[in-house]
Amino acid sequence: MVVTDISYDVNRDPGSVRDDVAAIALTVDHPVTMVVDEGIVTVAGIVPKSAIDTGELGSSGTVENRLLDVVGVEEVRFDLTLQGDPMQLQSRIRLLLTGSPLVYDPETGAPPPELATTLEAVVALMAEEPGLTIQIAVRGDDNEETLVVAEQRRDEVVAHLVAAGLEPAFIQTVLVDTLDVSLLEIESDVLIAVIAP
Repeated sequence: MVVTDISYDVNRDPGSVRDDVAAIALTVDHPVTMVVDEGIVTVAGIVPKSAIDTGELGSSGTVENRLLDVVGVEEVRFDLTLQGDPMQLQSRIRLLLTGSPLVYDPETGAPPPELATTLEAVVALMAEEPGLTIQIAVRGDDNEETLVVAEQRRDEVVAHLVAAGLEPAFIQTVLVDTLDVSLLEIESDVLIAVIAP
């Protein structure tokens, strides 16, 4: 829990406002950020729906009531994203995977610089959203030499994901033609799909 960007009421000791808000933030069971600016506290984060349903977070929740009890806090706002929201999750996946085509350098065989960034973003998403599976496919053809290169690229991607902390059980390697049809139109050497449960 983080408390940042603190602005204080001139009639209030700044240290005690920060301490009061920080103490409340530490009691929240979910990773939220509390930003205080001129008496307005904004609570932001990705939380499970149960945090809203139980009345802990959200309008008229216990956290809001406790924050409003702090002298100098006049208003509490919430900027919360629900974990596991299917529409929000699909939107994040699409945004993540619709960047530049992942094309290896034809001269050197070096991976594209965007590959590492994409894989790091995938690992971060999968850490936030348990149950996702990543599928990796590489383009190849009937040429044995091309197939060997494609398999090496696939193995390098898998090794990168495992080194980043992803469990091998959540990584699948598949044939290109079994991936989502929309991905087949992308001229990438490495195709990545993230599958929600």
